Amino acid sequence: MRRALVLSGGGARGSYHVGALLTLIGMQRRRYEVISGTSVGALIGAYIAQWQPGDPESSMELARLWRTVRRRDLYRRRFPWPWNDALYDTAPLRRFIKEHIGFSRIGASGVDLRVQATDLHRGRSMSFGGRHLNTDVLMASAAVPVAFPPVYLDGRMVVDGSVLADTPLGAAIRAGATDIDVIALGPADPEPEETPARMLPIAARTIEVAMHALFESDLRSAKRINEMVRAGYEGQGREVSIRVLRPSRRLEGSLLAFDPQVGEEMRVLGCSDAARPEMWTEL
Repeated sequence: MRRALVLSGGGARGSYHVGALLTLIGMQRRRYEVISGTSVGALIGAYIAQWQPGDPESSMELARLWRTVRRRDLYRRRFPWPWNDALYDTAPLRRFIKEHIGFSRIGASGVDLRVQATDLHRGRSMSFGGRHLNTDVLMASAAVPVAFPPVYLDGRMVVDGSVLADTPLGAAIRAGATDIDVIALGPADPEPEETPARMLPIAARTIEVAMHALFESDLRSAKRINEMVRAGYEGQGREVSIRVLRPSRRLEGSLLAFDPQVGEEMRVLGCSDAARPEMWTEL
């Protein structure tokens, strides 16, 4: 069995991931040979991937680090020149990655890390792993359109992986995973929200709605393939066991609001939800 962890995007709501991993790795000692993540899920996955699979220290160190993260550690406001490609400067995020994530450690840990991004030039989702992983790739995976500037990789403009693959199941399956734990940051049936009136909240809500639709589509496809494999249809690949964890209530706060109190509440909720068997949906 090759077990994978899939971490969705969701900005500041990634605190829920941190709590869930305290339960899954810190308490239950689950081993993940493959970690596939998008945006904040890629950043958290990269941090965890520096330890060998199942090492509880990885989740505890992540929780200690995440409690200290503030908005100023990740981005800062730019002067709003009309020719800017984004509202914020992400130089702090680049420093954060260089200080806390060692790609040589990831390479030596035995974890197969996959990072998702979106190639705007070709209009395709991209998955990076192995020797192709670096700071620029993580920056690109977290480059929320409008808010954060795109990253140029080999001459191509690349942005947040959540645009086309918020919850990168496919990358985990292609890496040979047969047993997958998915942590999503949105509920199965999101409640209607008040329509935002300002530019950034409108962009954030648009991305959130698209992310949810793509994730649900991916789950339906995976379920359909599993059903066909069980029914004996040839050429459908292999059956993959998939468990999905979703928050028991809507996560508060915007994608970019790294508020310590709200973050702690999400972390506690993630820790609690992951420990409850009834919160997991199996495909």
